[in-house]
Amino acid sequence: MANLSSDAIEKKLLSLFFVAPYHMRLLHMDLDVFLKTAHRNLAEVMKLYVEKYKQPPTQEVLVLFCNELVSSNASLEKYSDALLLMDKLPEAKITEFDFCYDKAQNYLMGRKIFDIAEDLKQQFELRDELDFKSIRQTMVNKLLSVEDSHDIIKRGFVFQNAKDRWGRFKELSAGVRDIDLIPFGIKSLDDCIGGMRKPFITLLYSRTSGGKTRTAINIAYNAAISGYNVVFFSLEMAFDLLAACIDSRIALVNSKKILFGNLNKEDREKYRQALIKQFMDKLNIWIVDIPSGMKSIQIYNELEMYRAATGLIPDLVVVDYANLVEPMRKYQGRSEQYDVLFKEFHEIARSQKVALLTATQESREATKATKQQEKSKEEIEGIENIGLSNYIAPHCEIAIRLRQTSQDRLQNRLWAVIDKDRYGERDIEIPLFALWDRTYVGDRRIPGSAVGVVVKKEYQT
Repeated sequence: MANLSSDAIEKKLLSLFFVAPYHMRLLHMDLDVFLKTAHRNLAEVMKLYVEKYKQPPTQEVLVLFCNELVSSNASLEKYSDALLLMDKLPEAKITEFDFCYDKAQNYLMGRKIFDIAEDLKQQFELRDELDFKSIRQTMVNKLLSVEDSHDIIKRGFVFQNAKDRWGRFKELSAGVRDIDLIPFGIKSLDDCIGGMRKPFITLLYSRTSGGKTRTAINIAYNAAISGYNVVFFSLEMAFDLLAACIDSRIALVNSKKILFGNLNKEDREKYRQALIKQFMDKLNIWIVDIPSGMKSIQIYNELEMYRAATGLIPDLVVVDYANLVEPMRKYQGRSEQYDVLFKEFHEIARSQKVALLTATQESREATKATKQQEKSKEEIEGIENIGLSNYIAPHCEIAIRLRQTSQDRLQNRLWAVIDKDRYGERDIEIPLFALWDRTYVGDRRIPGSAVGVVVKKEYQT
């Protein structure tokens, strides 16, 4: 019979749960992954500790924590065995975590399948006549539920919840907020697209210095002031610089002058008031300044850390410069890299139940094509301009290209071209108002600024 457990794998996995951020994986883990009772008991103690203190345990603190549990009428024998096991745990390298975790999950799945087979065997032995059609249906349902991600899978006849869908439609029609829809906070975009939906990916892309980060900052800010929990991964911009850009957006003062301490008296007071308001309102933008080249699994781990550290559930996750992230799975060539990476992004969005907004740089091939179009005075917009669209765009629900000519820049105008919208039309050009020095991107002209937005015929509210 095939191996259905491994003492060595279970012990290595337990030793790795003492290391941050892997301790967070315990919070959403089926403890039945550990077959041995002592292993499962130690994992249970560690999980209880992490839930309470939001940090990785040590052997010393677990001893004290077990004393707390025992004093609250928990089983002394149960946790004594768990504590004795800690001294027998082997050393494990953090690079072994994914292998050990996947292996342990595979053993668990094997045991569940074996239990189903045993149940089928007993039915054959105990009953003379069998309803094979019924058995088949039962077995299929059991096998489908074995997968550890079954909690995010929905199945059934479409007619079964038709009444519920009508009730939901009436609620939305009456103005009840759709909890799975995060508005951009920019009226023209929301009127056209509706917003960013959980658990899908929205893509912003443009040429170098095309306004991706500043647009993402504005969307994140708009979501935060509307009461949504936002996590912003910055791979290109340092924490303090990104924070200064957010300050600039709130105060509507020059971000460069904030960094160099060069504001005039009026803007200095605006900046001070903006910081006070930001602190008093507890602006919920959690920034993760993380180096380029990080693995996609680190995004998952950081989201788990955010939940544990704050007690909040993220609604919107922004990954600035997603093309600087490395996928976990192996790949060959850049095209396959992006295909694998965005598949993993989609898995993160689904497992964490968040709306994921990501920004990437337009490929050189697409930039060359656009320059050629400008030369020949042709307008051929579309998803093909991403260059690597065959590998990125299919995983995104919405793709928005930011475009700005030198003439647009003089008028503080930025075009958002809808290259893909799963629920609506494409090739729609939406004019936005952009003040780069004040980190503002929106649909209204800022008092005291230059020329306002000129609305193009293609866009109608």
